[in-house]
Amino acid sequence: EQHPDTADTYCNLANVYDEQGEYAKALEYYERALKIKAAVLGEFHPTIANIYHNMAVAHGKQGNRGKVLECYERALEVKLATLGGEEHPDVAALYGNMAGVYAAQGDFGKALELYERALQIKLATLGEQHPSAASTYNKMADIFKSQGEFSK
Repeated sequence: EQHPDTADTYCNLANVYDEQGEYAKALEYYERALKIKAAVLGEFHPTIANIYHNMAVAHGKQGNRGKVLECYERALEVKLATLGGEEHPDVAALYGNMAGVYAAQGDFGKALELYERALQIKLATLGEQHPSAASTYNKMADIFKSQGEFSK
């Protein structure tokens, strides 16, 4: 049971359940995989961050934003530790995902703060012309537009 291949199988099953819309079952298998991977690889391994990301997505499909943020925050903690800091596109992606949750909750200040962090990392690591940077600018513009701040 405590073998990485078993954890991979659990992740695969979780992905299938997720695709079928059985999010509670998917989360159950992600949890099983997480437990094994953490025991075998340690708490701070890129695979752990990926499982937390998948769990966040599944929680999001259930509408559980609190759990989504909790999982994204845990994934971010692991990514920061394994990548040696913020200057990586994966970290920017997590900040962007978290910003999206805050925006959906109506916390536009926090959303903009996180989008800005994501944007700065993307500009530094991917460049101004990268589509991911443009996407972040668009998301920020949507928030400014919704708040009537057309000058920004």
